[in-house]
Amino acid sequence: MYLRDLAKRKWREAGLYKSKKSSVQSFLKYIEDNPLDCWDESIKVFRKRFYDAFDDLVPPLLDTDDKLMRLIVIRRLNAKNRKELDLLKKLAKDLDAHEHELELKAVALVRNKSVLSVLKSRQDLSMEVRHIFEPIPERHRHATNIVRNAPYEEQRAIK
Repeated sequence: MYLRDLAKRKWREAGLYKSKKSSVQSFLKYIEDNPLDCWDESIKVFRKRFYDAFDDLVPPLLDTDDKLMRLIVIRRLNAKNRKELDLLKKLAKDLDAHEHELELKAVALVRNKSVLSVLKSRQDLSMEVRHIFEPIPERHRHATNIVRNAPYEEQRAIK
């Protein structure tokens, strides 16, 4: 519930409650009228009925210190939509590599070629982010201490 309140606060700070755009006002009214809708349901309705307000409603949600809010937004972005792809590429380029490592991982996990090419061009990414789209070099792999049990047939042969 706090995320819904945070979203409304960010939209208020962005001046969207005073917006003259009917799609923005209609979506904000939908949010007020349906306080129990989950994120997935709200996003489905947004995409179907209010998508033309994307540029107004989505960026304020990323302009927060709340990692969970940013991760929810990033994970719901669809790289097949031009506006969302552009936003993913902007995030891939602009997010601080150390402060926003989780968000960069989420961006990389979209696995879109143009987003990954933006990430690959960055030199400041951690190995945690980089290993999502590049194989881990042999020198960085670590042996495991996991002991493998012999298959059942081998166990019977040992007895």
